[in-house]
Amino acid sequence: MPWSSEKVWFTPPPYQRQWQAIRNNLGYTHAYSARMTLASMMPHGELASSGYCLAHQGLEYLVYLPAKRGQRFIRKLPSDWFAESVEIDLSRAAGDLKFEWFDPGTGTTVASGTFAGGGKHAFAAPVRGGGLVFYIYIS
Repeated sequence: MPWSSEKVWFTPPPYQRQWQAIRNNLGYTHAYSARMTLASMMPHGELASSGYCLAHQGLEYLVYLPAKRGQRFIRKLPSDWFAESVEIDLSRAAGDLKFEWFDPGTGTTVASGTFAGGGKHAFAAPVRGGGLVFYIYIS
């Protein structure tokens, strides 16, 4: 068959489709790394009750809130299997802070807003299900 410049669209086989979530998450990771001062961020798991936190203390925090027991593939699983809140130590972050909750499963920001920094704060996850990313930064 001779070469053609026409694009051929097809549905990838199942073993290729499983990689799409990985590709999407790499894109989300790149987008956050472009927004943050990633070179000055350090792992600080002790700052978040989830144990997952990158922080440039006082300026910005990226926290991961995983599902308590893995992905939610079956809708009838008990709701207590999934993380509902996270406590973050923002003692070094004075002033007004902005935040956003990002759901990598859907690729959307599900909530955002502002709050006063300082001390420990508990944040309720706006949705249940898979893991969520919580980004806090100075306004």
